[in-house]
Amino acid sequence: MLRMLTKIKRMYKKKIGIYQVEVEKEPSQKVESALEAIRDSKDLDLLCFPEMWLTGFMVDDGSINIAQEFLRMALEASTNLKTTIILGTLPERNGENIYNTAFVLKEGKVIGKRRKYFLFEPMGEKKFYSTGNLPEALTVDDNLSVGVIICYELRFPELTKLLAIKGCSIIFCPAQWPKEREEHWRTLLRARAIESQIFMVGVNVVGKNKKFAFNGYSAIIDPYGNVILEISKTSGLYKATIDLKEVEAYRSDVPTIRDSQREGMNLWKVF
Repeated sequence: MLRMLTKIKRMYKKKIGIYQVEVEKEPSQKVESALEAIRDSKDLDLLCFPEMWLTGFMVDDGSINIAQEFLRMALEASTNLKTTIILGTLPERNGENIYNTAFVLKEGKVIGKRRKYFLFEPMGEKKFYSTGNLPEALTVDDNLSVGVIICYELRFPELTKLLAIKGCSIIFCPAQWPKEREEHWRTLLRARAIESQIFMVGVNVVGKNKKFAFNGYSAIIDPYGNVILEISKTSGLYKATIDLKEVEAYRSDVPTIRDSQREGMNLWKVF
């Protein structure tokens, strides 16, 4: 009985890693430290990187080749790991199209891929990147489904709500969110967690590029809106443990997701 209770407890307890990256470092330096972080994730259930952290938003052949080579090395580094790794996003070429793509790895395989759907026009994304796909729930182990939204998509609450309805308990948001809108970032992460009754994991970059400064504030927020972990301007790998029972408890006390599944579907038809 004790063994069974211990096993059940482990099923609900999940250890999450956030890898906050300094944007101005050279790609070769980023690759080396990122692979070290992957190898150091043996004690983690899930690990997430930021958006376009390796090459920035460049879409030239050199950047895409760097991204492809890093993906190959990351797959190799994860071969013997049980950790689910969300590689943030990388530029991905498919035929004539280039996508802002989040790759999800486990045990040396790509188990999921998410191409950004809502592109941020003020930064010129629509000029260079093709529209991707809407997010879907991804089952990463027997009792856990997760979702991925990408940066600007944090501003679309319908995405996180639909992922919650589809069974997600954790939603990851890799991003390059600038300092000038950091309070929006912090507020929206908490809002998405509360309204969708899920754990939100926001993973941002730090440092400066040619146009913007980034203060990080990567964070893990519980379904009640409490901050479990928040990182300011420092780069590196940070870890925290969550309890998925909090999702069940909150949804039992305040049945927003249940009501969205039942009565709320008429509202979705309007859209």
